[in-house]
Amino acid sequence: MAAEKLCRAGYERVLELREGLAAWPSGELIVKREASESHPPKPPEIDGPREVNLAESRVEWTGRNLLNKHFGWVDIKSGVLNFHHGALVGGEFVLDMNSLTCGDLKGDELHDVLIAHLVSHDFFDTGLYPEARIAIKGTAPIPGASPGAPNLSIRGDLQIKGTTLPLSFEATTDFTPDGLPAAQAVLAFDRTKWNVIYGSGKFFRNLGPHLVNDLIEVQIRIVTL
Repeated sequence: MAAEKLCRAGYERVLELREGLAAWPSGELIVKREASESHPPKPPEIDGPREVNLAESRVEWTGRNLLNKHFGWVDIKSGVLNFHHGALVGGEFVLDMNSLTCGDLKGDELHDVLIAHLVSHDFFDTGLYPEARIAIKGTAPIPGASPGAPNLSIRGDLQIKGTTLPLSFEATTDFTPDGLPAAQAVLAFDRTKWNVIYGSGKFFRNLGPHLVNDLIEVQIRIVTL
């Protein structure tokens, strides 16, 4: 379509290279590459633990029912990631469950009502269990991952309400322009396995509009110091 438009615009020599840059040399056209493209920068050789930058890192949660959802954030209280030759191999971070906020109800009088509901024994019972933990037990590179796609498979443990269970997910890891290790991930877990059963169709019948999906989605962004 683009070639047809150029021809209609009066261009006489229009080449359509369906195979992209790989077809340019075969078409006797010059391909100029920058030095950084042919020799990509080598990632920093980082070994050992690196503390999590609490100001730059964040955890966002999303909970849903059939037609609606709430989303918000929970603060990272502390965290450390372990590296070997620049690769993430382990670590742990702690979440402050009493810091829960709801973004879609910000400024609404129902915000505090929902948060009180979430921190009560109905959900996370933060009076008894003020912290949650995510521990990274092992990692493995994902072969052939393109830039911006998940490139690391992570095996770990999630602790909520005193219950610790294994949790596996994929993450995208790289270095910031300042050379700092960073990672992001999107994962979902079945809250009922961690004894968060309020409004679950597994445990209660005839819930109607009070039915709450079992899956909680979490988006994580971690930047180290």
